[in-house]
Amino acid sequence: MERQHVGVRGGVGLRSRSLEFGLGLLWPGASWYLLFMLIAGVTEGWLVPWDTTPQRPAFGTWQRTLNNYFEVPPGSLLPSGTIMAIGALIFAVRLASSRDRRWLPWIFAATNLALIPIGMVCVGLAWALPELDMFRAPGLVPHFGYERTWGPISVSLLLFVALFLAQMMIRIERRPAVTG
Repeated sequence: MERQHVGVRGGVGLRSRSLEFGLGLLWPGASWYLLFMLIAGVTEGWLVPWDTTPQRPAFGTWQRTLNNYFEVPPGSLLPSGTIMAIGALIFAVRLASSRDRRWLPWIFAATNLALIPIGMVCVGLAWALPELDMFRAPGLVPHFGYERTWGPISVSLLLFVALFLAQMMIRIERRPAVTG
């Protein structure tokens, strides 16, 4: 009996692509987990600025209410959970609309991980701006509070919007088969 050649669609080629795609799914998951932990960590510092101070704003003020909400779950996990949910939704939409899916997880993981060093530089600069003398009113002593965190929060939101827009524009087309 003559053996029939199994093409890319039928045998080993399909299994290797499925394995490549399956292993590739681990990377976006790992990158989302890393981003989740980083965002959860900065939530504590940026949205709960009076956590480690001896004196807090008075009860009933918006600062105290916001501080108390983000101090414990679900508030402490809301920013990171929201960012991860949006990223996963964009990934699912791109996955459903892409013809060749095997590189999509790798590209999403790379864009997620690229955000970390870019974010560290940009947010670091935004964090340092209130410390510059040219932005400080004469006689103003820096203190804890939301006045200090609006810059890093704004820059972070802009970076995440840029990440999501870039990920929504990812298009992976299947290469035409080489015949010969």
